[in-house]
Amino acid sequence: MHGVRSHTKTSHKYGQQCVSFKNFLVWQAYDYGIYLQTLDNIEVKDNIVLDSTIGLLTVPFGPASLSHKWTEKYVLVNDSLFVGTTDGFDCNSSPPITHNSQPGNWPHGGLIRSTGIVFPSFGSKGKSSVH
Repeated sequence: MHGVRSHTKTSHKYGQQCVSFKNFLVWQAYDYGIYLQTLDNIEVKDNIVLDSTIGLLTVPFGPASLSHKWTEKYVLVNDSLFVGTTDGFDCNSSPPITHNSQPGNWPHGGLIRSTGIVFPSFGSKGKSSVH
């Protein structure tokens, strides 16, 4: 479903100011090549994502909007390659066995088959995990 997935409450210790994801090769991830949700700043460098529906989706969040606090945050992407469809990709082939699993966040099919980078969605709190 996902090539690299990091969710602050379950994957890494948050509150470290910055998280970095470097030197990953992701091929044919059904939903996201790289999915990152964190309270920290995000740096993505030297990654290759091929034949994945969405190459990179980042969800930096916090502080809670009701706290009326402001925090400067950033997402930095350097020296990474996102290829939506390689020559050997078969758009008509069967989806992976996990295609009905959760989370199945991205609607598949139609005219748009892949997206390289979805711009960050800075939010008040993170998206809940689906179990």
